[in-house]
Amino acid sequence: MSTSPPAANVWCVSDVHADYSENMAWIKLLTRERFGNDVLILAGDVSANDEVLRTTLSSLVGSFAMVFFTPGNHDLWVRGRGMSRTDQQKTSLARLQEIFELCDELGVHTRPALAAGVVIAPILSWYHASWDTEDDITGWEGIPEAEDAMVDFYACVWPAPLSVHNESVARHFDELNVQRGLEAEVAALRAANPNAPLISFSHFVPHPQLNPEKRFLFFPNLAKACGSDMLFARIERLAPALHVFGHTHFGWDATLRGVRYVQAPLSYPKERSGRLGTVATGETFPHGDPPTPVLIFDGAARGFPPRYDAGWSNWYTMYPRMPQLSHILAPWVAGAYKRVPGVGETGWFGDAVDPTTGLRLGTPQSAWKLGPKSAVTFEEQQGKKTMNSI
Repeated sequence: MSTSPPAANVWCVSDVHADYSENMAWIKLLTRERFGNDVLILAGDVSANDEVLRTTLSSLVGSFAMVFFTPGNHDLWVRGRGMSRTDQQKTSLARLQEIFELCDELGVHTRPALAAGVVIAPILSWYHASWDTEDDITGWEGIPEAEDAMVDFYACVWPAPLSVHNESVARHFDELNVQRGLEAEVAALRAANPNAPLISFSHFVPHPQLNPEKRFLFFPNLAKACGSDMLFARIERLAPALHVFGHTHFGWDATLRGVRYVQAPLSYPKERSGRLGTVATGETFPHGDPPTPVLIFDGAARGFPPRYDAGWSNWYTMYPRMPQLSHILAPWVAGAYKRVPGVGETGWFGDAVDPTTGLRLGTPQSAWKLGPKSAVTFEEQQGKKTMNSI
């Protein structure tokens, strides 16, 4: 007697950085036997290397019924170590077109489609510095500019008049969504499938509240190379039930203005071993055995799973966002920079009070201690963590 296949699930992962052998091994352990009826959302940053990108996408296509992908910044590098002479003669927009062609060849979806009873919509995006509207760090010297700390500003090449020093690259990517008919295709799919929820995804961060404050970042000005106002506006127009994003390598699950936002980064091996509490999204990702992406739509239940624990998004459910405390650097950040006497401080909140209760905030739990229990246990077993760590 034949049996029906199990209901299809939708999973997500970002920032797989498959150039690392440990990450490629993780990818290849995602088996057809386990995920062959399911759908995967891959939210950018696979590799700038053609062979690695092809191998990764081919492996995932072999493991899942459908794979959706939108490129990240690493995918559009055309300069640097390991890049061919041919690569270094092209622009990042030419690279983007090659990725679209590779995806078409392999059967990877880069446009909206119905999958597992859900409408899935990839959104193209890029970051711009003006997205960061929170206060810049004051009272500290030696903090590098984003251009000096991020390889993109060298490894990506944009044809004139596009420039990374204004919003033009981000606006160009957003306009590509219009040219590719994103919203019209989503509207048609929703009209034809009125009971199908919408899941959208991007590589970059839609809103500053989905990122730790810059005073908590090792490189504070990286906040200027994270997100896009145009991306957030497009998500608001689409009004998905859930949006997947990547880029920052922080696990995240939070609801903002009625949309649930999830980040599930595989990240670098060193990050998983060194700060799993703020990388992990839920109890088994990315550290479960066997490897499993993050479930974002349960086909059998026909619904979304409960909210996942993740270090920084949990932290912001307990403590207020106070970017105006721009002279206070977290202890793990302060050691890298020079304090201006009488201005800069080291700590979490200084003498600030909770805007709701009026009580002094003092010293909170570290974000890693608010991550998934399994990740916290792992970190504690490493014997490396203190209260003053990310």
